[in-house]
Amino acid sequence: MSGQGPDTAPDATEASDVPKGRDLALPFRIAAALLLVAIVTLTVLQVVFRFVLGSPLVWSEELARLAVLWMTFVGAIVCCWDGSHLRVSQLPTYLKGWLGRALYGVNGAVIIVFLAILAWTAIPIVEMAHRQNRGALSLPVSYYRSAAPVGAVLMIAYLGLRWWRLCRNRQTRVEVDQ
Repeated sequence: MSGQGPDTAPDATEASDVPKGRDLALPFRIAAALLLVAIVTLTVLQVVFRFVLGSPLVWSEELARLAVLWMTFVGAIVCCWDGSHLRVSQLPTYLKGWLGRALYGVNGAVIIVFLAILAWTAIPIVEMAHRQNRGALSLPVSYYRSAAPVGAVLMIAYLGLRWWRLCRNRQTRVEVDQ
């Protein structure tokens, strides 16, 4: 709900919730788009070579899987910057003032704690996976597994940058309004 005043918690649908200034997520938007193009291209090539030419590409499925994994986490970084992750926003909408802002802050803190645990626990898995190779590409399995900790750390960074920029813009608006 827009227009509830400055005392309500930010809502993902409000324009004021989008960080102002340069889009710091632009490189990740481009990377996600390129990964999507690669996935579609690899999938089409896979179908054409398998069913039309009768000679399947043995490496295309593995590369498409790797691209899907990385696209998922790269896209999640963009969602962190945009504030467009899936969430239930009814309760913060009805809570006014400091209570709504506090709930918004607790929600963000829970997300950061979860991402930190994800990154921390994934590191030993990536280290173990580096000793194994996968199929036709002979890539270390760590290339697949490293998407989670790298994505989690970057999501934490982008959530922090987003909050800093939103707080800075909110402070500037308050100074301008006075």
